[in-house]
Amino acid sequence: TQVRQAVVPLRYGAGVKGKVLEAIQKNLPLVTTTVGAEGIPAAETVMNIADTAADFAAKVVSVERGDQALLSKLDEYTSWLGRNFSAENARKIIIEDFGHPDRRQ
Repeated sequence: TQVRQAVVPLRYGAGVKGKVLEAIQKNLPLVTTTVGAEGIPAAETVMNIADTAADFAAKVVSVERGDQALLSKLDEYTSWLGRNFSAENARKIIIEDFGHPDRRQ
């Protein structure tokens, strides 16, 4: 089975949604709501975000039809993931929040 896009029409929830990040990691075009993009830095650069039923449906259909303006967000995935969700970035955040494991540093 081949997936052509991720559709995440969340109306409520909190925090970063794993399913949203997984879609980006798998290089899938993504349509979600503001709730689906919540807590994700610069979400609009890699996600197609819509909150009304009509706008959401229109974006899903546009992605399916090959709308290059919406699909061009795929070009940003690799660099965006590296800037925001790389292991090195996570390490820096952990050290910033909890200190270096070797407290002398």
